Amino acid sequence: MKDYQTLAVSYFYQGYNCAQATALAFLEEMGCEKQDLVKLASSFGGGMGVQEVCGALTGALMAIGMIKGYDDPQDKEAKTNHYELIRTISARFEKENGSIICRELLEDLERNPRPTTQTPPKKCEYFVRQATSIVEKFLKQQEN
Repeated sequence: MKDYQTLAVSYFYQGYNCAQATALAFLEEMGCEKQDLVKLASSFGGGMGVQEVCGALTGALMAIGMIKGYDDPQDKEAKTNHYELIRTISARFEKENGSIICRELLEDLERNPRPTTQTPPKKCEYFVRQATSIVEKFLKQQEN
């Protein structure tokens, strides 16, 4: 299996926002066009531009939606199951990072710096890696 975290971080350091970078790591699995995904995710970086729900988490949820989401609005069981999945992913991100809210994550990052792979570091690299890791682990579980 490819190294999704390294791929996501690479996109992040190329200048893509946190949501774009996280989602782009799974582009092949999502089966969509890169340009379309980049545009779609552009509104979700920086916690939707207002430091609300973390963009890296949002990008992860976009990826899960495209890979495992439902497409029949009448399929209530699929909808229920998918919502459970995204709640599980969000809860895991929150457990690992203390919040899913961008401004809270950034405040904590100021108090407790996280390891980065690049110099100079970009603030949200850690959260991009964390969100990507959660999706990657889920996909590995699905393979088994």
